[in-house]
Amino acid sequence: MSLLKRLGSRPPEESGGGGTGASESSTSEAAPLHLLLIEDNMGEARLLREMLAEIPGTPFHLTHVDRLSAALKRLDSQTFDLILSDLTLPDSDGMETFLGLHAHSPEIPIVVLSGLDDVRLAVRAVQQGAQDYLFKGQVMPLDLVRALYAAIEQHKVQREQARQAQPGPSGKLVACLGAKGGMGTTTVALNLAAAQAGHQSTLAVELRYSLGSFALQLQQTPLLTLNELLTSAAPRLTERELRQRVVRLPSGVGVLFGPQKVGDCTALEPKQVTALLPLLKGMAQCVVMDVEYSPTQATQTVLQGCDLVLLIVEPEPVAVAASRAMLEFLATWGISGSLVAAVILNRAAASGALKPHEVQAHLGCPLLGIVPPAVELCMMATRQGVPLVLGQPTHIAAQSLIEVANKLRADALLPLKL
Repeated sequence: MSLLKRLGSRPPEESGGGGTGASESSTSEAAPLHLLLIEDNMGEARLLREMLAEIPGTPFHLTHVDRLSAALKRLDSQTFDLILSDLTLPDSDGMETFLGLHAHSPEIPIVVLSGLDDVRLAVRAVQQGAQDYLFKGQVMPLDLVRALYAAIEQHKVQREQARQAQPGPSGKLVACLGAKGGMGTTTVALNLAAAQAGHQSTLAVELRYSLGSFALQLQQTPLLTLNELLTSAAPRLTERELRQRVVRLPSGVGVLFGPQKVGDCTALEPKQVTALLPLLKGMAQCVVMDVEYSPTQATQTVLQGCDLVLLIVEPEPVAVAASRAMLEFLATWGISGSLVAAVILNRAAASGALKPHEVQAHLGCPLLGIVPPAVELCMMATRQGVPLVLGQPTHIAAQSLIEVANKLRADALLPLKL
């Protein structure tokens, strides 16, 4: 007796035109596995749903589509732990189906559904990268669940082995930090990232709990932000989800935006940061972060995970005193010595400004650069949505920022000689 007959006949739960449905097979508190089922036979799709529901303690969230095109759209907008796919679909056939899925989402394991007459095709798919193949109507519920879990774990092992064999970007993390608001930290972060982009893959990341200003300075209107992802996905954050939120600028810089509305302004949690930083390191050779300071465990986790904390300092007495106090606090977190440097940013000419050597003496950390005033040019850069180092690269302020960016690429930091 076929499994479909054994389980009985029930009305279809959804239409096949790319519809979705969820099947929670237990009330376990464990996070459900998110499966994408690609099957144009409604009976087979219903059968698989019922089989998954038969085994207690195995929570699944099943999304069903009946075409490759619908599957690719789902993969662009949702996160899945595994793809379960027939190879013969209305808009794709045979290896074309598997290769299309594998090329689009290589980070997701694929299990092929096959008929008894398609064994060679299924074996070819496994040879090309599928984790396993299952015969329709021949697999029992428990065997199905075991196969899915095994495929996911096997895929993780293979990805880790590939990562170790071919390491990705070096992933230097640089946190730009200001001791108080109005220091120009965001301006420096964006310009350093823009200056790096011509030399190595670069991300600019707005890691804040209050409203960000990357969008204003770049004249962008991001639809997706980093904060809404962190609050919803951690600790199951994936590189794919991050890449979906990266806005790629004409300069080549990738940008991850912070909160754009008050409702998104929430404090970050340490577990969110712990999930985020390793993924950022794997996405670009240089990651410049605009970090909003707060004496919290999340900020501590961010800064301790960085290769360099770059303090942005105005050369006026109050700002220097605040920066000194911040450095003393950072030292209690173990962030000192070669892990910290400073950039003096002259936002406007001021009669009471300290000399560079006085600033350095107060701070007690290396100075990487001194940026002269360029108020009007910075305002123009904001109106144009183009960082100063790209819009006015020959200006002395832009040249100063470019020199700092060059030092960030060096194996060892070269402090400014005063």
